Amino acid sequence: MKFHFWYVLLCGLAVGVFLPAYDSAVGQEASSSEFLNLLDWGVGRPVEKKSAAKIKNPIMEGGIELPGWMEPQPKSYIRWERVDTDNWLDFKAWKRESALKDQNPHWRTNRQDLALQESIGRVLHCIGYCHIYRGEGFANAQFRTRFQEGDEIVTLKNSYMWLVLLDGTMVRLSPETSVTFKEINLSVKEIFYHLRLNAGQMIWLSRKLGAPPIKGDRETDPLFYPLPLYSANKVVDEIPLKETQLFDSLRTPSPAFAQAVRLRDLMAKNSAYMKGKKTKTFLVMPNGTVSGESLSGEFVVLLGDKSMMKIYPDQLHHDEATGPLAEIPAPTFYYRGHENTTTETLEKGKWYVIDPKGRALNDLPDEEQKTMGLGEFFVSNIPTLFLAREMIMQQYTKPFFSLPPTLDLYGGWQYRMWNRPSVKEDELKRRESFLIEYTRREETTGLLVAEKFRIKMQEKGESFNAMSFGPNFYELAIDSYMANGEYLEHNAQDREELNSTKNPFWKYVKNKP
Repeated sequence: MKFHFWYVLLCGLAVGVFLPAYDSAVGQEASSSEFLNLLDWGVGRPVEKKSAAKIKNPIMEGGIELPGWMEPQPKSYIRWERVDTDNWLDFKAWKRESALKDQNPHWRTNRQDLALQESIGRVLHCIGYCHIYRGEGFANAQFRTRFQEGDEIVTLKNSYMWLVLLDGTMVRLSPETSVTFKEINLSVKEIFYHLRLNAGQMIWLSRKLGAPPIKGDRETDPLFYPLPLYSANKVVDEIPLKETQLFDSLRTPSPAFAQAVRLRDLMAKNSAYMKGKKTKTFLVMPNGTVSGESLSGEFVVLLGDKSMMKIYPDQLHHDEATGPLAEIPAPTFYYRGHENTTTETLEKGKWYVIDPKGRALNDLPDEEQKTMGLGEFFVSNIPTLFLAREMIMQQYTKPFFSLPPTLDLYGGWQYRMWNRPSVKEDELKRRESFLIEYTRREETTGLLVAEKFRIKMQEKGESFNAMSFGPNFYELAIDSYMANGEYLEHNAQDREELNSTKNPFWKYVKNKP
């Protein structure tokens, strides 16, 4: 009887409160958000005053007029599987919750911010087996797979991966690599990435506004070709062979040259809506953190051992014909240690090695650098991959950044707006300051726990095999490059000089990409 009493009372309240609101909401004079203000649908947008103008349904020819409150709602944030029936129907609990909501006018927006899991980017291509872990399970990554905040991306043995982030930053993952994308924060002028390289090798390439130089040299990362984005692949035109014009037919532009020309034109279009936006990267490793603007470099984390890194020089992918280099501040390195606030400014074009405890940063010995140059070589000339990036940006990034930022969300794309005009202090700067302190303490604690665990294993006579850098990170990629037209220069001083080294025609045939 008690349950029926409260049920009848709630039904009476619904009839007495909701129906008048419904009648006014569908009327021409009512505000379009009145109905949603009363009914807590947990919609995926903040509730603000909206126009009462009618909208048309594009599905039906000619459209039908609908009240504004009936516009499609993208997402409900009510976790129905966790709703307790008794608490949901408890009148006193509802009354307390209503009082709290009255004290916090922006409760709906705040709840939405906490529930947001913003998209960070898309998968461009995966060779082998690549997993995206989210929650308790994982999914196999493939072309266009979306990944968001909190996702961990793992490549298995002999598996490689290219990712494209929201702002055009490209990420190349080698085999047996794990990276977790912690968060993406957006403001009108800045894009902030926070990620952790758990283990393996990663190349991070921030997008530049200018296109790379146009070269006819063959591409350096053919392992990923042909791409699943077919329109980005090389277009090879068949040239009729004529004995009288054989030399001229060979001098036609190479496919790589044609790709570079396509890339230049498309980058010019995309850069129009990316001007004025800078990208800040906060990259966490177990024994060190790197933070910098327009970051481009190679990072290697050997789990249980040292880490290595190189910040690429600004000349990489820069076309001197477009003008002088834009000055990019050098990134900053943060050591480990609960009270160690020492920082280091990293020199570009130089390999560093971080000790396992994260307390020392030194130059990498010359002997070890001999095997560390392949990463930069693989990304030195990749116009087709860059072209695919620009095409993905045309589809996913351009519609987003072309819209003006509104209210607390960036457009209608469910990204929280940082550094809103009403906020006087720099929120992103405060967030970075917090992460610097928090990650240093958290990672230092993790290193100490791992060291104690390693000592206990040794006391028990068990071995601990740390990761080591070797051919497993690049073997398949270099084999693919060698199998796609690479020729070897042999020492022929003691041999007869051949026509291929004297005649211009045969010399061109030999060196043609």
